[in-house]
Amino acid sequence: LKELEIKNTPGTFIHSELFTSKNILVKVILNCTSSSDTILSIEKWHADLLEELTLQDFLIPKLDPCFFPNMPKLNYLELNNNEISKIELDSFKNLNQLEILDLSNNEIEHLEPNVFSNNLFRLRELNLSENKICSLNNESFKGLENLNQLKLNRNALEFKTDVTSFIYLKRLERLYLGHNEIVTLKNGLLFEGLSNLEFLELKKNCIKRIEEDDFK
Repeated sequence: LKELEIKNTPGTFIHSELFTSKNILVKVILNCTSSSDTILSIEKWHADLLEELTLQDFLIPKLDPCFFPNMPKLNYLELNNNEISKIELDSFKNLNQLEILDLSNNEIEHLEPNVFSNNLFRLRELNLSENKICSLNNESFKGLENLNQLKLNRNALEFKTDVTSFIYLKRLERLYLGHNEIVTLKNGLLFEGLSNLEFLELKKNCIKRIEEDDFK
């Protein structure tokens, strides 16, 4: 067995023995509203060959360093709509080949400094849209120097303080900040470091005035 897809099957229990060395799975899609016990056994998976993993509609309150087993080939991870509210440091330490990470439509309110700084140097796309993030810090995206696309639309971002949240994203080309609560662009401070930015979305915010230096 190389690919497994299970969708819309509430209450399904997925035994961890399914993911043993006998099944050389490279792609797994699980979408089935269930108890957290189903997913907490993920650390027992034998996932050495797994390249794509989608987990949707589970109750996962947080990600921590023990959540993921070693997945040396995983390059695509989708965790949307799981009610994740917290991401602990080193949660992605076993995912050093990851290129695309989707954490959209969860309950995340805050990003710890350096939360993405351990082993995600290959990450190209990060989706944090449709969460509850209200603020960022200077180290929110440290370690993501190769990121090309960042989606932060449909959050509650305000940028009230003078932060350079995107300073480490030297290769970022597309930034989505629409549907937030941004009032000011901080005379360009907000976008400091984004020398390769090609696309910027700011629709549906609270911006009333664009200053001369906002996009310097």
